[in-house]
Amino acid sequence: MEPSVRPSVRPYRRTVEAFFRPHYSPLTTLAPSADAHGEVKYNCWEKPGSIAEWKEEHIVIAVLAAWGVTISTAMKVFGGGDKEAAPAAESK
Repeated sequence: MEPSVRPSVRPYRRTVEAFFRPHYSPLTTLAPSADAHGEVKYNCWEKPGSIAEWKEEHIVIAVLAAWGVTISTAMKVFGGGDKEAAPAAESK
């Protein structure tokens, strides 16, 4: 150990080099191989007929799109849109 460095404090460079040494194994080797938790989920374009097997984020996008179409259609149908303006009263 160098005399200018306290034993309890190590320079940053030494800790980074120690972390990336080859004797450290990656954490993914500790996980069981190819074990899925629960059922397999598919993309919505792979199985469009079975919504129950879609990924959750695809269901959210489909539901939000359906709400957007529903609200915009309801605004066009029931919102009245452009109404004919009432004639202005003539002043003398």
